[in-house]
Amino acid sequence: MNVELLQIGDEDLAGRYRSLVTLTREYTYSNLGDNANRAGVDMSNYLRYVRYSFRQFIAGEPLLAHTAPPFLKRQNDNSSWSPEDIPQDWNDI
Repeated sequence: MNVELLQIGDEDLAGRYRSLVTLTREYTYSNLGDNANRAGVDMSNYLRYVRYSFRQFIAGEPLLAHTAPPFLKRQNDNSSWSPEDIPQDWNDI
């Protein structure tokens, strides 16, 4: 799947959106087994990260530091994904 985001003038933001699309496909079509609940939390947190990034972009603010998207199929790791620097108003998104 190729996502064209020509209206987004920021390549980092466009990359975050592309990663979200890829993660959504992986979450939807992969057998995550025992990792499904944690992967769902990871997806929710990454979606929040992308939404927050769009909000910053629209407001003309600098984006959050880049954080690699979660690897949904990781084993033996119950920690949930979050960006490296969590802003104070993170829970408002």
